Amino acid sequence: MRTDVAAPLTEQAAAALSEWQTANNVQQAARDRLNTAGRFGKRRATAEYRTAQALAQDAERQLTTAWGAPPRWNEDSGSWVERVTRPRIDADPRVIEATEQNEAAAKAVRKALEPDPWPRVRVYARIFGPEAVAKNRAAYLDARPRANAENQAHAAGEARTEIETLRALTPVEAVRRIEQTRAIEQAQREAADRALNERQRQFDSRSRAHDSGPSYDGPSLAR
Repeated sequence: MRTDVAAPLTEQAAAALSEWQTANNVQQAARDRLNTAGRFGKRRATAEYRTAQALAQDAERQLTTAWGAPPRWNEDSGSWVERVTRPRIDADPRVIEATEQNEAAAKAVRKALEPDPWPRVRVYARIFGPEAVAKNRAAYLDARPRANAENQAHAAGEARTEIETLRALTPVEAVRRIEQTRAIEQAQREAADRALNERQRQFDSRSRAHDSGPSYDGPSLAR
């Protein structure tokens, strides 16, 4: 969208700048002829210079009215065009809407890619008891600080990559990609929960089997 908005503005600014530069070049050439004109050509050279000067002043006035001041002495044409068109491009409602949608999509991706500590906390709750984990939840969340830091760094890298990918998409494509990513991650979380539940069931079965194992009921050795 930004490219679509920028194209006509860039073309208009470049055309206005070209006209101003051409008028300046014509004025400079007329000045040079006036400076070198002989006695018989002085009147004609003066008239040509005044005409060229008026045209140059008119071109500068039009340029200033439409786009602001002409380029600085050390500013090339491309930099000037980019400088004078950027505020108009940024203020265009279509660009503002597209930017907001892209930022919302990027925020959603960062949120979706954040590491989820709660599956591990649920495991600790089953092992150590919900009350023990609830009383010192921070300790269980940070039980593996090095691994957590590595996971967060990895997630941040994935988020940056995904954001760059989203910026290259249209808002509709970005939203579709986010929805697909969320669906995949939800399926992965559900699969992990099912696997955890199955391991817990097996652990509980083995514990019950061990507690109800055969006991020795033979004669006592005591007299």
